[in-house]
Amino acid sequence: MPLSPAERSLRAKVAAYARWADTPDPDDRRKATEPGRRAAIDQWMHKADPDGVLSPEARRNRAEALRRQHMALIAFKSSTSRRAKKGSTTKAVA
Repeated sequence: MPLSPAERSLRAKVAAYARWADTPDPDDRRKATEPGRRAAIDQWMHKADPDGVLSPEARRNRAEALRRQHMALIAFKSSTSRRAKKGSTTKAVA
């Protein structure tokens, strides 16, 4: 039987707590997650400059702007979704 979204979330929390329970040094946590952070940065850099023609500084600035835009859009959509779930009749347009 498939797990519900709530059950999947709880299962993920259990796994995360187990993963970090044996990690006494906070630096170990940072080292363990470094590959994921590096991949995320690389992905934004590639989206900002797929042909590699920008200077490194311009590429970083554009990548950061794209990342911020993405996060703001997620926050906006979350806000409108929460409002819709409350039953509000006002609807925002993206």
